[in-house]
Amino acid sequence: MNNLIKKFNYFLAIAIAIIFQACSKDSEKPVITINEPTNGETFNVGDEIHVDFTITDNDELNQFKIDVHGSHDGHTHGKLAEILPAFDTIIIENVNGSSVNRHIHIDIPNGIWPGPYHVIIYATDKSGNENMEEVDITIRNPIDLLAPTITITAPTDGSTLASSFTVNATITDKLSDGVTDGEIRRIEVKLVKGSQTFDLGDFDESTNFSSAFSQSTGAFARTFNIPSGIGSGAAELEVEAYDSYFNKAHAHINVIIP
Repeated sequence: MNNLIKKFNYFLAIAIAIIFQACSKDSEKPVITINEPTNGETFNVGDEIHVDFTITDNDELNQFKIDVHGSHDGHTHGKLAEILPAFDTIIIENVNGSSVNRHIHIDIPNGIWPGPYHVIIYATDKSGNENMEEVDITIRNPIDLLAPTITITAPTDGSTLASSFTVNATITDKLSDGVTDGEIRRIEVKLVKGSQTFDLGDFDESTNFSSAFSQSTGAFARTFNIPSGIGSGAAELEVEAYDSYFNKAHAHINVIIP
């Protein structure tokens, strides 16, 4: 009988220990405070990004990661990376203790694609809890801070589209001096109706750019079909253009879908 009681108490103690361990497991994520850069801050190529942050944890930190990467075109990096390489860098450091502060300088190389970028800091603790904080920055090239200009000449504003219609536009670009000609590197044409966006065509040097656009004259011409499922009614025809330094221009007209 005593042996049975001893065995019962032994297994009861183990069960209590397991329950206690499960209940006491750390589930709190590390807390990350980014001091630099600030959200919306602008940098030029050749500058340094100062990344200053503090990470704290209720128990023990394990690792942090700094991830800087482009957010061009809603993360469709492949469309734009063929023109100029995006700037991507990752820094990982294993850490100990319940608090860490770092001030790190990251060089922005020349020859990268300017535009919007994310600076993300990840942190994990010894229990595997992970957290992240993010700020958005813009990288520019002072050689060209001017956006292209777009004039849509056809269809006319307020016109009703035929089932097959041609979009004509003049798209030009200048560098920051306002005199030197720049280059158009990408053109996007869309129909927007309510909350829906229909991509009619994307044109760049890796696709059929030369057949739709002339760098020397700035003339763009392409024939499209009204996309199925768009429905009749008022819509906007949009033309967007990017130059070599990711300056973006936007133009639109009102049209009627029959």
